[in-house]
Amino acid sequence: MIKKTELPNRLDVLMNMLRPVEVFIDVGSDHGYASAYALENDLADRVIATDIHALPAERTAKYFEKQGLSDRTRVFCNDGLRSLQVHANDAVLIAGMGGYEIMHILEEALSEGAVEMGAEFLLQPQRSFRELREFMARKGIQIRDERIAEDKNKFYVGILAVYTGKVYQTDMISAVLGPVILEKRPLYFEPFIRDRWKTLKKEVLGQPELRPVLEYVEKVIQTL
Repeated sequence: MIKKTELPNRLDVLMNMLRPVEVFIDVGSDHGYASAYALENDLADRVIATDIHALPAERTAKYFEKQGLSDRTRVFCNDGLRSLQVHANDAVLIAGMGGYEIMHILEEALSEGAVEMGAEFLLQPQRSFRELREFMARKGIQIRDERIAEDKNKFYVGILAVYTGKVYQTDMISAVLGPVILEKRPLYFEPFIRDRWKTLKKEVLGQPELRPVLEYVEKVIQTL
């Protein structure tokens, strides 16, 4: 009997936000664990996995074969979403890379008209959260949920968003910390906000425009 795929905490939190979709597109798939999990748990009918490097793409294909999922998957050695169409009932996972890299992938797909309204995105940037959220506001990618994961003593933020095409405004505090995180204060909020305080104290030295965010975080910590 084939053992179901188990995910590290950072990916588990992301996948728990996913509703069942027709096609799950895993960008930068590495080992293919998230894609396999989606199929094994009836979260997707089919999977497309891409990686810009050949070796991870091969690893992904081999893992799908091991799990008996090859007939429902396609694996490409491909740069981001290039040459792919993202339909309204599809979801795209982009994790394990910086915010600017995610922005580049999304910008290219949007500029080519490759993303339909209603397509969902599961994003987990390693850095540049502010820039990514501001980009999403400009492009009409609406944030619907955000959750925090703790994995190996590091915090990860997962974002669920939907492409609506409707541009909206975001303020500095929400862009840096996350609008849903601030509103809902999900699991791990307290240690996360304390961790962000430590980081912001250093960042504000080179980016004085972040001072209002630091002051806001300090006020939040006083209420915890």
